[in-house]
Amino acid sequence: MDEIATPGFCPWCGTPSIYREEPHTPLWSRLADEHHTEAPEVIKENLHTEAFATGCPGCRRVSHVIGHHPPRS
Repeated sequence: MDEIATPGFCPWCGTPSIYREEPHTPLWSRLADEHHTEAPEVIKENLHTEAFATGCPGCRRVSHVIGHHPPRS
């Protein structure tokens, strides 16, 4: 099964919408920084996320999507 590179529609109204990558710092990364420690590799590998944002031309809402990729077997 192929994965899509980015979402392609508004989750509110279904209008096709172009997303752009958005900077995102996951909670686990922020907590590691606050505690001046390094997150374990298993956390980094399994909780890696990508963030995207769009402004919908149909319903005019701004949507943020966080994508989580399951670990590869």
